[in-house]
Order: sequence, then structure tokens, then C-alpha cells
Amino acid sequence: MLSRWRGRAATGIPDGIERLHPSWIAWILSHEPPDVVFRIREAVPEGLAPTVDADARGGGTTLANAAAALPAEVARIALTPLARLCEEPCGPCAAALVALTFDDLERELARLGARTLAHSLAGNDATVRARAMALAGAPWAAVMGDAFREPISPAERKTALAHVASNVEASAHGSTERLAHIGLAALKAQLVSEHPGSPFRVAGRLPAALGRRLIEW
Repeated sequence: MLSRWRGRAATGIPDGIERLHPSWIAWILSHEPPDVVFRIREAVPEGLAPTVDADARGGGTTLANAAAALPAEVARIALTPLARLCEEPCGPCAAALVALTFDDLERELARLGARTLAHSLAGNDATVRARAMALAGAPWAAVMGDAFREPISPAERKTALAHVASNVEASAHGSTERLAHIGLAALKAQLVSEHPGSPFRVAGRLPAALGRRLIEW
């Protein structure tokens, strides 16, 4: 354990990398050759090793020898893009969000997305609202029901409509994931305004595909 910690310190692995969503490591590794992947395996924290192993598996002695010939700092260079996701200062909203578990953070985004969807439907009749709630399903229908009773200005409704119309990935599966995309769009402006580092810190706790939308990578 001590030798691994010293290795991390020597190679400059980003502080807090173990708190990132593992998919970010997989995203970085997808751009690297097998020998670099193997080298990164020696530098990352234990909890992330399975992610690296999955990419480095099968190389055998030849791959290990090739990796050993690389300088130790190659891991630092490869992982440098992730530093902003785990080291940047952030504001209070981001701090509260990054303290959540991965699953709870995605649910919080879905809750915000449900509210935003409801606000986009302000002024529609009860039939349209009921159909939208049915499509969202539990527990988001209840969130939408509460949001329908919230006062909302025409400008706020216009903003909500924009978030709903352009921020759902075609590949999103299920209502929770679709609502999370909407919620992320609604949250982005708040994160950007509270601190430049806030979007990056929250992105690091999200699946890479979703987090990259937040920081436009």
C-alpha cells in the first residue's frame, strides 16, 4: 500500500482520482495503446484497477515488457485531462452534488429533469399533463405533479421548453436516464455561474457520456 502511494506521488496522479466515476478512466484508456494502459495499471488506486485490467488483459509477458520500458510519468501524462474533474475548487451547489453517490446524483438530476419537464408543460390541459406523468412513471410522476402546482413565468417556461426540446440523447434508456439529461441541462447554468470549477467537479461524478455533455468535451 505504501509503495503504491509513493508511486502515485512520484508520477503525479490527480488527487482524488478514486472519486471519479470509473467510466472516465475507461474513456481515457480508450485513447491509449495497450502498453500505456498496462503502465497506468501500476499507478491508479486499487478501486480503479479492474477498469484498467479490463483494457490491459491478454497482453502477457510481451506487453508487460513493453510497458516496463515506458517512463513512469507516462501515466501522469495520460491521466492529466482528468485532473480538473477531481482537483478543481467548486461552489456549494457542486460540493453538495459531488458528495452524493453515483446513483443518488443521477437520481437528483432526474428529479430536476422531471420538474423541468413539468414546467415546460405549463399552460397545457390536464390530459396532456396526465399523459406526460404516465410516460415518466414512478417516482417522477409525483415530482411532476408537485411541479405543476409551482408558479412559473413565461420566460421560465420558455427556458424549460428549450431544455426539454434539445437535451435528450437518442441513446438514453428509460425515463430516469432521459430525465437526467434534461436535469443536467437545467443545472448547467447554475453550476457555471457559481464557480468555473463546479461543472467539472460534477461531471467527474457522472458517467463519462453524461459528464462530457456538461463540460462540452
